[in-house]
Amino acid sequence: MATRRQSQGYQGVVTRKRARLQSGEFNNASTALTNKRVNTVQGAKNKESKDHSTPPRKRKKFNNALITPESNKHTIPIRTLSSIPEDWQDDIVIEASNAVGPSYRHPVVNPTPAASEQPAFTPFKINTQNAQNITTRGYSTTELQSTRRLEARAWVNDYISHDITGLLELAAPDNKTAEATAGRLAEDLSTLVEDLLLVKSSKVVNSGRRDRGGKNAKKGPSKESDLYEPISQLFHFVAGCIKSVGKPLKAHPERLILPLSTPDRKNADGDDASRADLVLNIVDMNEYSIGTSTRAQKCEKDISPMLFDAFALIEVKTGAHGVKRALPQLFQYTRGIYAEQYNRRFAWGLAVGGKQIQAVFFGSSYALASPSMDISQKSGREQLIRLLVDWSFCESHKLGYDPTILFNKQSRYYEIQVGHGNKMTTYYSQGAVIGVERLFGRHTRCFVASKTRPRAGVEFKPELFIKDAWPEATSDAEEDHRDESRHLNKITAVLGDDKSLDGKYPRYIDGCRVHIKRRITGQKTDMVEDNSRSILSDSICTQLNSALKERAPPLRVHKRICMDGIGKPLKHINSVPELICVMADAMECHWEIYKRCGILHRDISTNNILFTGSGSSIKGMLIDFDHAFCENDKSDVHRFERTGTLPFMSVNNLEGKVKKHTVLDDWESLLYILCWLGTYGWRNKSKVCGVGPEIPQGRLSARADNSKTNASRQTTRTRYLKGHPRAEPGFKEISRWFTGELSACALNKRRDLKDYESFKLITDQFDKDIASIGILQMLVRKIRKTLIDEHGDRNMRGAIKKSEESEEQDEQFDLLAGPKDETRMIDPFVERIQDADGISERLLDIMRIGATQVRTLLRDNESKDSH
Repeated sequence: MATRRQSQGYQGVVTRKRARLQSGEFNNASTALTNKRVNTVQGAKNKESKDHSTPPRKRKKFNNALITPESNKHTIPIRTLSSIPEDWQDDIVIEASNAVGPSYRHPVVNPTPAASEQPAFTPFKINTQNAQNITTRGYSTTELQSTRRLEARAWVNDYISHDITGLLELAAPDNKTAEATAGRLAEDLSTLVEDLLLVKSSKVVNSGRRDRGGKNAKKGPSKESDLYEPISQLFHFVAGCIKSVGKPLKAHPERLILPLSTPDRKNADGDDASRADLVLNIVDMNEYSIGTSTRAQKCEKDISPMLFDAFALIEVKTGAHGVKRALPQLFQYTRGIYAEQYNRRFAWGLAVGGKQIQAVFFGSSYALASPSMDISQKSGREQLIRLLVDWSFCESHKLGYDPTILFNKQSRYYEIQVGHGNKMTTYYSQGAVIGVERLFGRHTRCFVASKTRPRAGVEFKPELFIKDAWPEATSDAEEDHRDESRHLNKITAVLGDDKSLDGKYPRYIDGCRVHIKRRITGQKTDMVEDNSRSILSDSICTQLNSALKERAPPLRVHKRICMDGIGKPLKHINSVPELICVMADAMECHWEIYKRCGILHRDISTNNILFTGSGSSIKGMLIDFDHAFCENDKSDVHRFERTGTLPFMSVNNLEGKVKKHTVLDDWESLLYILCWLGTYGWRNKSKVCGVGPEIPQGRLSARADNSKTNASRQTTRTRYLKGHPRAEPGFKEISRWFTGELSACALNKRRDLKDYESFKLITDQFDKDIASIGILQMLVRKIRKTLIDEHGDRNMRGAIKKSEESEEQDEQFDLLAGPKDETRMIDPFVERIQDADGISERLLDIMRIGATQVRTLLRDNESKDSH
């Protein structure tokens, strides 16, 4: 117990220091702690200890500590925690009689360096997402943001798992020395924070302002903005201490994690008006200064945050249920991190609700939330500080970055490693041509690359194509019958000598599952397969399996393939004749791969058909065999999966019944693609652009025998899309193919394909501003007729189930006789499977004849232009 003299003496010091702080004397101070004050305070504390002869530095509390209050070798660069809300400190109850603690001088830490000063492993953005591409056309910024807000709410309901024990430990360094150092440093920082809060509480108590129940009691934050400053101060406090003691540590910190000083500001990149409350950036240790202000730091308030630079986002809400309300926005804005960063494997985020903070871990098929950290409790503060310290010490792959995709800051190109084991080949690219559009899923990114290192002043000419994705797979690579690299290797071996198919499919060069090198101790390393489970600990996987059981997220494996052949997307096609030629080549390649290799594609969509050349020499290319399967697959389980891109999925696929996916389902997808492009257009310029809605990028992949397990995810992926009331001006009949439940989409397609008159409602709404649109109308009508009507059995004609009347008819109606089985339902989508190959050959002939005719038209036009 402190004596009365000691209490009065300490109160006098606090009062004098408080006056000096209010006068601004300590603003921008950066001096070291004075030995005199430290010794005085520490001496007062020693009088209370049992062993009064023990020197301060040898006290058990700070034994072998990395940060001690009496340290005078390094400045303790911490901000005053004066703006922390008092309801964050509910566990601190101190009587005035024992309010004795250390006194510190708190230099002000400057804002973080500018966003342009990036860490070495964060790539430089070459091109932002095009807001007018085929996936976002037709939506205003407000509509797009509203749609994504609804989508994020569905994601929170479907993908998040709460109270995952051990989640914060995923940020711990792999290196044992670094892990031990980070643990000691976090413990010392926590002790230092408690001492600082002890001093602040004693000031409040001694001044008579701490009246918990009276009228002077201070309430919690009433606005989100009230929490920005205390959260930022805590990050700056931790960063400043790490910076000050970084050199003497056995394991050096890799980076500092700091929030931008411009909270709640619209992002400079991205395709919507998202604005996170706080954006955490990575700052290099050498670029972070204490007590001085650089030009970049002074101008930071004029710089808008960029998702491209963000390590993680923080969403802040007030109130008892603040964390729950913050999660949808955190989900929505984190999607932008995946879209803007090409080397991101997973992401972190923080949801703040008053005194509660949850860390969220975003994987490719799940979102995991830690138990709430109560910042008003000592244990909660310790957990948060340990997380911040681990983020500073851990390896880059622990933050979610891909160590096999590096970026050269000086020359501004990517170095992408592809290969097996130690046989790795480095390819060079200037950026991704296809980025991630969804928070969960395959996270497909595509790069055009070259084996030649780019040089200054020399034009970069890519000749290879690299695909990086996280598809669903089996844990055993040998049992992974849907492996795209295996399919492409077989296709290249079988069709490699057929010159007529050159350029119509990608040739396999190299690629397999990606492995991450992890350093354990010293020089010892371990290569670990990168998948959605290996990035988690065994205990977390056990928690997920026991909690979710059959609803456990599927295994997604990180794969990377290098292919020969580069094409352009459909949005660059110039005319309808060119479009028909491209589609004919793609489906011819599709048929040859199916007949000669026994591989069925199963995901015909606008994104999976490219082209090369132009005019009469244009050539189509079929890509993306992620969902393909082999006819010789003995398991036969993949034939019953529900896969594809929503607007282009066949009726059988949408209905999810136990029906085998056949070659006719892919032809049906082609029909939907042509109708889509004819209605909404495909180009980015002039009136040909059209007004199409966003194409849902999430592909459904759920086995029919496990449809109940994934029912909620399958429905919510369509629920968030904007509907189009029929009374609304500009309503398109085709919009009913991708709105509502999956079963409703299937029923709408059945009705529209029922007969010529019903389908004419679709073709009559084709964009009349597109030149030669009549040619496309005739082609899709012929494809529908062949696919639906032209069969030997008259009862199979049409897309609606038919009834076959019984030959025996009752002469007299008898109401009491009861129902009789007089009809047999005929489903043409099932019955046509018996003649699938014959129908496919007739469809291919139609495409070949049409392509020959329009190619002649293109040659005639080129001849006229030349003259």
